[in-house]
Amino acid sequence: MSLRISIKSSNLESFRPVVKDYNKTEVVIGRHSSNDFVLDQEGVSERHLRIRTTGSDSDGSKRIFVTDLGSASGVLVGDSKIKAYKEVEISAEDEVKIGEFTLCPSLYRSSSQDSSKFFAKSKKKTGFFKQAPKAKEKEPIKVIKVAEDKGKVKGSGLIKKVANGLDVSIAENTSSKLSLANVFKSAGSSTTGTSSPEQTEPVTSQKSQSIKLVDSPEPKAEKAKPLEVSKTFVEKSQPVVSSLSSTKSGESLHRIGTSDILDFDFEAKALVALKGQIVHRGSPLEGVTVDAGIHGKAVTGENGSFNLGDFPEATPFKISVSKNGYNFACQNPEGELNPSNKIEFVATKLLNVSGRVSHKGQGISGVEIDCGRFGKVVTDDSGRYTIRDIPEETEINLEAKKDGFQFSRVVCAR
Repeated sequence: MSLRISIKSSNLESFRPVVKDYNKTEVVIGRHSSNDFVLDQEGVSERHLRIRTTGSDSDGSKRIFVTDLGSASGVLVGDSKIKAYKEVEISAEDEVKIGEFTLCPSLYRSSSQDSSKFFAKSKKKTGFFKQAPKAKEKEPIKVIKVAEDKGKVKGSGLIKKVANGLDVSIAENTSSKLSLANVFKSAGSSTTGTSSPEQTEPVTSQKSQSIKLVDSPEPKAEKAKPLEVSKTFVEKSQPVVSSLSSTKSGESLHRIGTSDILDFDFEAKALVALKGQIVHRGSPLEGVTVDAGIHGKAVTGENGSFNLGDFPEATPFKISVSKNGYNFACQNPEGELNPSNKIEFVATKLLNVSGRVSHKGQGISGVEIDCGRFGKVVTDDSGRYTIRDIPEETEINLEAKKDGFQFSRVVCAR
């Protein structure tokens, strides 16, 4: 089975319903052009939602999961908001909402399946999407040749100077525009040498009419020329699929007009991996959280490396990393992706310095310990203090101060 995503908006004037099919197990939706489904609308984050399928087609265990990729407006499954970066399983009946948009992910076996079920269900649930009524089929025009008889046109008088000796029954169930060209063509030889028909005027009717057409006392004219039959029907309404493009997959949907397309060109961009490594004193550092914003998050493994996936070259990026007890430095934590990028973070461990201030063996409280640029602390009731988060390999100077006391020791540590 493949993944089908139907999407609609509460604002039908600015966005029409769309159905997209994907032969892949993971689809990312958002405003950025690198997403699988580009939804550049207000209320949608650049990398907003991920839809993923798991399981096997053969044993019927295939399931659908959705994940909020840290979006600003959040993701609703039904009426419940899901937590960011927490994968949630959904059923075929669940609707996923981002901003003013409603998505209905489902599994399908072939592209010929009818997607109209989604729109019917949406009508019942939300009421803001309605299918246009089906047009009724037109009854055929009946042409019956009768005896020639001169007289005036009976009926509404909306059709003038018509062919000789014809009786035309016109059944109209809905308003439409109609040409009587086929009437003259069907008349054949009976119209030869008779008056030429003028251009017909539109007939608008809500009820069936029967109009008898006879000769009109007009001057003789040349043989009537055949006229092209034209009749406008009310077409059945169908869901409109908007033109969408995806930079990542190269897909493009367009309607072909009446002439050749000579400039349907594509511009290629190389895909570059957004990856790097984090080291501490020359060795890989495990358990570091890597955050690249719209491009995702990762945690380093035993080899200290991370890989957030492939993105088009020249894609802007900005990476930050964190782990308790460490500071990090990097020469190129942000920029534009290119194949020569080498992203490496160097970690520095943060250490604590603690001690005790005493007078004749008894701890002294309220003593101020000054550690320069790393701040000041005050001893507790037992005379103890702790200065935290001092980078390793850093030189520090400590001074103790309290009125009524003189402290003879200054600690120097490396």
